[in-house]
Amino acid sequence: MLRGAHRQFSNIAVDGTSGVAAYQSDVEVLRGLAGDSLELVAEFDPESREQFGFKLRRSPDGQEETLLYYDSSTRRMCVDKDRASLNPCVERGVQGGPFALRPGEPLQLHIFIDRSVIEVFINGRATLTTRVYPTRPDSLGIDLFCRAGQALLRSLDVWGMESI
Repeated sequence: MLRGAHRQFSNIAVDGTSGVAAYQSDVEVLRGLAGDSLELVAEFDPESREQFGFKLRRSPDGQEETLLYYDSSTRRMCVDKDRASLNPCVERGVQGGPFALRPGEPLQLHIFIDRSVIEVFINGRATLTTRVYPTRPDSLGIDLFCRAGQALLRSLDVWGMESI
């Protein structure tokens, strides 16, 4: 009932060696996707490698951003809050925990962003919740990233969330 405007993306490859997204279908670039009250449902290909995921609550220049990613080498789901806020008093660091994908299993993320809360449901088996406090009013962007490997985002559905 709370879902608002919907956007859908599919088959987006992100190459961590160059940092450039290569688009395998006629989809819009994730730039322009923004908000502080969103629901995202994403599925990454099981062959994705290294660290891959999302930049959440990102300012246009990247000064503020929270990284949500899967590290396939350590089999961990993580949130990196080192650049989540320009406020020096805000908690920083990486939090998360072990999460092993089964052979051939895609990574499925169901993400809720509700202002300062980020809640993630991982393959229906685990959850990760954190709070972030960006200082900039333009820290609303969402984007993909990959470090030192390649990731394929099979699908992404995004809904704006209506206030009640």
